[in-house]
Amino acid sequence: MLKIAVCDDEPLDLNRIQDLVSEYMKNHPTPGVTITRFESSERLLERLEKETFHIYLLDILMNGKNGIEVGEVIRENDSRAAIIYLTVSPDYALASYSVDAQYYLLKPIEKEKFFRILGREIENLANEKGTYITVRTKSGIKSIRTDLIMYVEQNYHVFTYHLTNDTDLESVTSRASFDQQLQVLLKDSRFVKISSSMLVSLRCIKTINKKGLILQNGTELLIARAYSEAKHCYMEYMI
Repeated sequence: MLKIAVCDDEPLDLNRIQDLVSEYMKNHPTPGVTITRFESSERLLERLEKETFHIYLLDILMNGKNGIEVGEVIRENDSRAAIIYLTVSPDYALASYSVDAQYYLLKPIEKEKFFRILGREIENLANEKGTYITVRTKSGIKSIRTDLIMYVEQNYHVFTYHLTNDTDLESVTSRASFDQQLQVLLKDSRFVKISSSMLVSLRCIKTINKKGLILQNGTELLIARAYSEAKHCYMEYMI
């Protein structure tokens, strides 16, 4: 099931956004999609205590908590959800990067542009949920959803999968090369190599600096000089 949350404290704007989402879903039928509307940030924050959504369509200028503050709450527990801001003011565009927002659209919303963005995020989520890899561990074969992988590193023929739920999964000793072992992820455009023995999920990167990168959970990783192209891959992914 794909869950979409729409939050705006202006009734006309809330109705307009909900109608746009409904129109898109009518023209692009996707089984199991729910759309939940929230008339205030407080209502959404109350729901977030017991439920999460895959896509958030948020106004920024709202009474009580603004959209950026709501985004911070969302990111405390979910680094993968898509946050799309819809607002009348361009003043918070820079702040939206702090919560890893996917898009920042100004009202009045251009329908065709909104449809392209919404469709892209729905497709991304569908692709993420459908991909798994298997890992041989000491306790048996484990199946991992690729969207849960933050990064993978190889040390002494052992592959460690660092996951978004702050757990690690370690493989048994393998004589396969790095590229042979991780060929499924290397073919996935959402992952990039940053050294001969480390692969990172582009979606889990918070920022990139001169030496390397910082992940959503604060982990800092160095980018090997021979793999500097990883920075360009990240910029293309963000664009």
